[in-house]
Amino acid sequence: SDSRFRWWALVLPFLAIVFLYGCYGLVNGDIWWHLKTGELILETQQIPTENLFTYTNPESSWIDLHWGFQCFVALLYTYFGAFGLVVAKSLVAAATFLLLLLTVRNSLPAWFMLLCWAPFLSVFAGRYHVRPEMLSMLLMACTGSVLHNSDRRPSLLWLLIPIQIVRVNVQGLFILQHLLVGAYLLERLLTFLFERRNAQLLRRLSLAFILSTMASFINPY
Repeated sequence: SDSRFRWWALVLPFLAIVFLYGCYGLVNGDIWWHLKTGELILETQQIPTENLFTYTNPESSWIDLHWGFQCFVALLYTYFGAFGLVVAKSLVAAATFLLLLLTVRNSLPAWFMLLCWAPFLSVFAGRYHVRPEMLSMLLMACTGSVLHNSDRRPSLLWLLIPIQIVRVNVQGLFILQHLLVGAYLLERLLTFLFERRNAQLLRRLSLAFILSTMASFINPY
C-alpha cells in the first residue's frame, strides 16, 4: 500500500545514516583482548576459567561473561579483518534500530517517529563500538518486540528463552532482560487485577519469565 511504501521510503534513509554513522576505524582498545580471547577459545576448544592476561594476578578465577561475543568477533576478524568488524557492527546497529522502529510502527507517523529518534542516534554513537554491547542492544530490541507483539501472538513469548540463552553467553548485562520482562509482567498483573482480562496471557508470560530466568544458568560456568 501507499502508506507502507511511504514508511519504508522514510525509514530506509534513516537506517542508512545509522549504518554510516558506525563506519569508522577501531578506536576502542578493548576489542584486542576480546579478539585474543576468542582466538584462544577457538584454538583450544575450551572456555577460560583462569585469568590469562593479568600478570600481577595470574591464574586467578575468571568468569568470562563475553566468550560468545569473543568467538563471534574472532571468526569475523580471521576472515574479514578490521573491515569486517566495522561492517558487522554497523549492520547490527541498523538491525537494532529497524527492529525498534517496526515495534512502534503504528504508534506515530513515520516522519514524527524518526524526528523523535534522531537525537538518540548521537547518544547511541557514544557506545557505537565493536563491543559486547552491540549484540546486547540488538537482543534487547528483540525482547521489546516480543513483548510488544505478545498481545496478538502470545506464542512469541517462548522466544524469550533462546534470547536469554544467547544474552547470558555474550554480555554481562543479561540481567536487563529480567528487569524488562519483569516490568512488563507487573504491568500485565496490574491490568488483570483491575480489569480482569488477559488471564491466559498473564499465565503464559509468567511461565516465560520463569523459564527465561532459569535459562540464565545455561552457560559454561
